[in-house]
Amino acid sequence: MEFWARRLGQDWTGRGSIPLASMLALALMSLAVVSSLPVNEARGETVGAWTQTTSYPSPNPGGYTDRTFFVPCVESGGYEYCVAGEYASLSSAGVGSWTATTAYPNGLSLQACAAYSGYIYCVGGTLGSPPSVTNAVYFAPLSSKGIGAWSQTTTYPGRVYGATCVTASGYIYCVGGDHTIGAGEEQLVAFAPVSASGIGAWTITTSYPLSLNLPNCVTGFGYIYCVGGYAYPQGFTSAAYYASISSSGVGSWTATTEYTNGSPGTCLASGGFDYCLGEYGGAGSSLVSYAQMSQGGIGPWTSTTSYPGHPGPCVASASYLYCIGGTGSDSSSSAVYYAQIATGAPASLAISDVDSSGSALNGFYIDSVMDLTTSAVLMSGTYTPQSLSVPAGDTISVTLDDYGSYYVVGSNIGTFSRTTANGGGGTSTLKVQGDTNLVFTMSTSTTTTTSSTTTTTSTTSSTTALGIVMSDVQSSSGTVSQPPYQITLPSFNAGAGSNRLLVVGVSANNNSVSSITFGGAQLTQAVASFYNNDAEFWYLVNPTGTGDVVVTFEGPTSAVVGAYSFSGVDQTNPIPTTSTNHGGSGGSPPYVSIATQHPGSWVLDLPSIFGDVTLGSSSCTQHWDLNVPNAITGASSSTVATSPGTFTCGWTASNVELWDDVAVEVAVSG
Repeated sequence: MEFWARRLGQDWTGRGSIPLASMLALALMSLAVVSSLPVNEARGETVGAWTQTTSYPSPNPGGYTDRTFFVPCVESGGYEYCVAGEYASLSSAGVGSWTATTAYPNGLSLQACAAYSGYIYCVGGTLGSPPSVTNAVYFAPLSSKGIGAWSQTTTYPGRVYGATCVTASGYIYCVGGDHTIGAGEEQLVAFAPVSASGIGAWTITTSYPLSLNLPNCVTGFGYIYCVGGYAYPQGFTSAAYYASISSSGVGSWTATTEYTNGSPGTCLASGGFDYCLGEYGGAGSSLVSYAQMSQGGIGPWTSTTSYPGHPGPCVASASYLYCIGGTGSDSSSSAVYYAQIATGAPASLAISDVDSSGSALNGFYIDSVMDLTTSAVLMSGTYTPQSLSVPAGDTISVTLDDYGSYYVVGSNIGTFSRTTANGGGGTSTLKVQGDTNLVFTMSTSTTTTTSSTTTTTSTTSSTTALGIVMSDVQSSSGTVSQPPYQITLPSFNAGAGSNRLLVVGVSANNNSVSSITFGGAQLTQAVASFYNNDAEFWYLVNPTGTGDVVVTFEGPTSAVVGAYSFSGVDQTNPIPTTSTNHGGSGGSPPYVSIATQHPGSWVLDLPSIFGDVTLGSSSCTQHWDLNVPNAITGASSSTVATSPGTFTCGWTASNVELWDDVAVEVAVSG
């Protein structure tokens, strides 16, 4: 405490909350992007050398007097947006030119901001005096043109500044903060749904174990992980806690591995790892450490390349970290640095197979071994047993084919799913952290049977999985430039059987979907992601007969549209789980992971990427893959979740441009 008082030229050593001026000095490190984990956004492990890039703009007299000191920044779609009113592109070459954009309303600072699906949401803040702490909440759209107009939305349950907010699966979760300058810290945790219309009703959920402000929280694997902060009356803390998150709120908090360098200044989630920079209340302000996250908490912390000074607001994008501040005696410097997250050291992956009694088998065909992190095919066209070297920390997909009377029915590790490709087989998807022994189980019987016939734009199939039958698939592509901006799939067959479901997927480049109808009946949106290119799934319960699927867009666009018809689907809650992912140029190709809730579910994914890119070699079963040159490429695939678990569908790409990918779980009836 006295260290920060001396450093800031303040004279305070009392109990209670940190005074505002000092809070601002601490906040500059905490105000960073906090959004849902993409097991996707960056490759996990060590941080490489830091390189200086385009400096942040100097303060302007009409706005914030020190904008790296007061305000948060978020990442979305390969851009960094700072709510003081600047944004810039992010790439492997660093930060592009900073451009002025719409500043945050009312001159507030110390608000908690998070990005989700092409929007920024900010909670609370202060003008710097006790009565000025607010419960106001604002949101704005984000695009390559900057931050759009700010709009006020549902107020927070209490006045707060210095909280931390994160987003995941269509919800925002906010933790801690101060409710009055000079008063005590908060244990308050609240959550609410987010959408293009703003934030819905807030619900107070499980309190944080400590009363604190400026916790460093990230999300991943269906959990929220919080590290450090300033707790009353303990002071700066290295304590870390995690809890499950869902549409029902935050579960019970559980203590996990404490941070090794006091209380970190800011933390970022990338590739399943938590990266923390800086230190509050100590000498380690340039330290950087990382730890793996899982459903069991945070693993051991490992030190990596130090930051060149004192980091301010930081964001993660693709395989890089970007931070403002660092060359001066404090983090109010306008210098900006970035660093690549390096690949892990090579690890050995052994692939073998056994029968249902555990006896070893040999000679089964390995269709492919794919590195989903880099989109590289590591092995194909050979037979078990095999051993190969793979990068530690990467996500690997291994597919083994059925042969003769034997079916691939499971694996000892990873997420297993059956595939219909090449006559049938099984795929295990796993993150390799060290030398790994992957063993597939073969059986002379299987509960999953598949058969399908595919043409370029339409599939008439009879594909069955534990009660769900896919009876029709149809797809098309085109460009609409005049009202009513519609693309039609003509004479689509909703299929026979009971408990039917129609699912429509749309990939578009310029405008999102305003409505979809089947034979005049309105569909409901299940999930959407428009960080870079629009990707959406819509659905209709119990459709009947044959009719046109009509997709209407908000404005001119190019698009790929596809539709599935199923029977045997739960009619009360047909799509219980959704997931989104997005990535930037130079990173990983499209993929998305989803945690299913029910046995016998189907998983559908839908990538959307710039039209000069071709997609191929889906790790799941491909159903369409269409391209509008120089505009949009859209595709879709499926896999069967025979039991609840996390499933990943990934694609190869001719090159990696900005992309979005969405997934849904289709639940079996009964």
